[in-house]
Amino acid sequence: VCAATARTATTTSDTILNDNAAGMYVIWDMDDVEQGGDVTMHIEMRNPIDGTWNIIYSSAAIGAAADAIYLFYPGDIADPGALYVDEEKIPIPRYFRFRMAHAAGGGSYTYSLAVCFCT
Repeated sequence: VCAATARTATTTSDTILNDNAAGMYVIWDMDDVEQGGDVTMHIEMRNPIDGTWNIIYSSAAIGAAADAIYLFYPGDIADPGALYVDEEKIPIPRYFRFRMAHAAGGGSYTYSLAVCFCT
């Protein structure tokens, strides 16, 4: 979704097509953060009527190097222990995207983002 590279401003992914997956894992690898800033991951759903984007999930901000795994699945989730940073019982829309919001006054952030769909 987002290759590992240094970024200095809020980044929005391309539109992602969910080809009938019920859920997904999101892997966020934050490699480098300049002091005094953080990044928040938003998942946005496209409104099929007017094409606008609406936030359906916002993560806690990450302001240090970290690996984070999130699970989004509409059904019951077996207790994963400490494996996931967050798990949400929400279905994945047909069309969605990620917006990685950089804090005002922050510097450069190096991170990557990947999605693994599950049924």
